[in-house]
Amino acid sequence: EVSAELITYLLSQHSDILSKIKDDNPDVFINVLAKITRIHMRGHPAKVSKAKSDFHSVQVVSKTRTLTGREVAIVVGKTGSTINSISDKHSVVIEVSRDHSEDDSSTLRIIGQSASVDSAIAEVDTLLHQNEDVEEVLLVDPMMKNQLLNNSGAG
Repeated sequence: EVSAELITYLLSQHSDILSKIKDDNPDVFINVLAKITRIHMRGHPAKVSKAKSDFHSVQVVSKTRTLTGREVAIVVGKTGSTINSISDKHSVVIEVSRDHSEDDSSTLRIIGQSASVDSAIAEVDTLLHQNEDVEEVLLVDPMMKNQLLNNSGAG
């Protein structure tokens, strides 16, 4: 049995793991079936057993983070350039899915090997921190308002 995360990662353009397992087991036919999350292997029982062991040794994790509307734009970037860059740099799969909630949030999901996922999450957090935006409203006394406007040249 394999996880959907492992299948997603194996079939991604960032994973050399599937190619390596196929190269290490040339006498075993290996077919990854994404829709039903299966890996089909055919060959001599001992060789299939080794290939199966190779697949089970791959440690893939998935971590998620909630993004607000503006954060999605920051993480994805113009025409996907930022998200693709992070994905390539850390050899991970990154998915953004819109939550159907009232707060217009989305879920960022990063799939890959543990250290790579952690470093990709850290880069996303840094990126969001660098682009953090705060809006505050100050209540100003009417007398102070006139004085401020006069001093700024707007009055």
